[in-house]
Amino acid sequence: MAREKNKAEQFPFREAMRWLFWSAIVAPIPVWVLLFLLLVFSQVLTLSQFADQGEFAIYSGSIFASGLYLLARDEKTSVIRGRSILRTFCIFGLLAAILFYAVIAASTLWKITTNLAFIRGFTLVLFGVAIVIGFLITYFDVVRSYYDPMALLKDDRKKLEDDFKNSGGSR
Repeated sequence: MAREKNKAEQFPFREAMRWLFWSAIVAPIPVWVLLFLLLVFSQVLTLSQFADQGEFAIYSGSIFASGLYLLARDEKTSVIRGRSILRTFCIFGLLAAILFYAVIAASTLWKITTNLAFIRGFTLVLFGVAIVIGFLITYFDVVRSYYDPMALLKDDRKKLEDDFKNSGGSR
């Protein structure tokens, strides 16, 4: 029984870790594949050069947008810890991602000089923040949706009835 309870308590964390893997490793796979191919062909290109093109601003924006969806879903009928703080982070993160990608796109299209070191650093930090916020939102959402109180009561009632029958009682 204790082992089952421990597994149930770990489930939301495992689900959030699974989301983290897919968001941080699989979603930006074009970046990883291109870096690998450039390494194979002895070309020098760093992760920061990808940030100069705005890829991490796009990835960050998509994580913040999906986080906003999870926070808005079932807002009136369920409780997610820290919903307003997480929503604020998502809104500002999404706006920052949009702004920085727009600046990068405009500077590329119209050959405007920009501070690439600042943009690179900010978009990489923004991606890190998006991953952390997305992980927290996913964790709290899984915790919220994992435990169904009616199902728990039904299971408890069934166990009580079985225990009663096994003890020699009758109904």
